[in-house]
Amino acid sequence: MLFRSDRIAHALGASQVELLTFTDPRTDGTVATPSVTRADAGRRGAYGGGGEARLLLDAGSPFRAMEVRGDNLDPGPPWVHAEHEWFYVLAGRVEVDLDGRLELLGTGDSLSCPGGVAHRWRSPDGTPYTLLIVKEQVRPTTPPSEAP
Repeated sequence: MLFRSDRIAHALGASQVELLTFTDPRTDGTVATPSVTRADAGRRGAYGGGGEARLLLDAGSPFRAMEVRGDNLDPGPPWVHAEHEWFYVLAGRVEVDLDGRLELLGTGDSLSCPGGVAHRWRSPDGTPYTLLIVKEQVRPTTPPSEAP
């Protein structure tokens, strides 16, 4: 049986680029240090229905920040995951489907989407858009070494 990373990522409520760069969050008590991600850096990969994502923070952060670019007319299947997500439109326009409620967002608009809400987006006319997406990283409450 052949497994596709896009389907596995979607089932887990993650993007392909997040799945390919997943590491366990810090549980050893170390403190994160400041980091810079340059414009030409950051892990890149497919995202959603035809877009590309660039990760802007490492896995040690309490949230995941991504720049997502696309021009997809098809929103693809809806995403549903436990994490809260915040979207900010850096450029262009996107039509967002929130559990059947459609919202048209333009440059400068933002959207807060609680965990558990089905959501997906598309370009309303095929023109490119750029989003900044900040997604909370759910941390285990019990370190893996202490789990039953």
